[in-house]
Amino acid sequence: MRSKFILISLASTIPLVGCDASQHSKASETPLTTEARYFQSCASCHESGRAGAPKRSAPSDWAKRSHKSEDQMLRSVIEGYRGMPARGMCVDCTDEELRELVKFLNPLSVVEPEAN
Repeated sequence: MRSKFILISLASTIPLVGCDASQHSKASETPLTTEARYFQSCASCHESGRAGAPKRSAPSDWAKRSHKSEDQMLRSVIEGYRGMPARGMCVDCTDEELRELVKFLNPLSVVEPEAN
């Protein structure tokens, strides 16, 4: 009986371990810039070319994809493409933020600088 009580006690406290309300308050966070989102979610593959990802710094990698429209590339990001997971590792990005990341990644696209 005692061991059952201990197990129930432990099970009820496990979800609280490491829980910090300040970590979950997105409303108070400063929105990330496109560049910050890129380095948080995309750079691990698109800086090195891992798994065949087009490198941000390699226009030739993007020239191979020049036949695709921005909307087609966005769809690939949203749905996932080959080794890239759906939403490109930016699960909290909106579709518009993903569109901005597509523009940021592609050195052949014209990107307007962000206002700070």
